[in-house]
Amino acid sequence: MTLKSVDTLLDVLHFADSHTAVIVPELGIRVSYDSLRQQVLAMADALAAAGIRRGDRVAIVLPNGLPAIVSFLAASIAGTAAPLNPAYHGRSPSDLPSDWR
Repeated sequence: MTLKSVDTLLDVLHFADSHTAVIVPELGIRVSYDSLRQQVLAMADALAAAGIRRGDRVAIVLPNGLPAIVSFLAASIAGTAAPLNPAYHGRSPSDLPSDWR
């Protein structure tokens, strides 16, 4: 596969199997693209099993880190992701537009 043949998110995750995709230095974690792909596909399968389909909106409220990355990528595959930053104190989820819920 060449970079020009990368069309989807999953293609990107397949592109560099053994290379490092994510580093979480404070936890000493290095995650390869292969491992990231496996985690994302497992989460996407779980979301699909829960009934999430293309076009469904998935709000994600997680602190920065590997679980947030995996959740966002999986939700982007299974439906449409809307990551919300829990560190942002401007508005609560109840203040979001009703069509986001």
